[in-house]
Amino acid sequence: MKKPAIQLKNISYTYDDGTTGLKNITLNIKKGESIALLGPNGAGKSTLLQSIPHILKPTQGEIKVLGHKVKNNEEWVRRKVSIVFQDPHDQLFMPTVFEDIAFGPMQLEICNKNSIEEIVKESLKKVGLPGKEQKGSHDLSFGQKKRIALATVLSMNPEIVLLDEPVSNLDPGARENMIKLLKQIDKTKIIASNDIEMVLQTCSKAIILQNGELKKQGPAEKILTDNQLLKKYGLRVPSIIKALGKEGLKHLK
Repeated sequence: MKKPAIQLKNISYTYDDGTTGLKNITLNIKKGESIALLGPNGAGKSTLLQSIPHILKPTQGEIKVLGHKVKNNEEWVRRKVSIVFQDPHDQLFMPTVFEDIAFGPMQLEICNKNSIEEIVKESLKKVGLPGKEQKGSHDLSFGQKKRIALATVLSMNPEIVLLDEPVSNLDPGARENMIKLLKQIDKTKIIASNDIEMVLQTCSKAIILQNGELKKQGPAEKILTDNQLLKKYGLRVPSIIKALGKEGLKHLK
């Protein structure tokens, strides 16, 4: 039996203005699982992602990562859990791509100056952008920025990767490139997105949030082909999935 990667027990989060971000969420995620977080805007998807490594510290409840209780955004947590933000501009802040990708490994001292060049090179190769080391992020397309943001996470070799809307605002080609990359990440993944087609290709389990509460969880294919259930929570089945039917879904994967 696979060991738990993340355990959440009665997690709640309240913003400074009194708004409820999360309410009594209990959830267990096993090592190697690929989980989709679904829900309308304001459902709590991003808040939940950021609560796991305590970027946002829960107001109450307990979170364990790989069996260890998380108390703050400690170094050991940053080594094990990395997040790719929705907007790559929140992740890319150094003058060059090389420095952006090197920043995390150097800060966490998981490499030395002699090995960082190889780590950056390998990370760029993984996201399909070799040779971009000396580019500035302002020289890249939005889709390339998204992939570089992913590379900054992969460079730290975390055991758990959290991704917030990884295919949002991408053109069709860039979206397909990102989906291929997500499928290749052989780690525990939690992906916040309402792109049902992408989720079906990359996730085995789906979780629906609404108003900060966990409303439904189960196999992705079962949940994401239930049009009545999705409509109840402000989501919808794309026409391509309706046309394919459950038997045809295997062609998406």
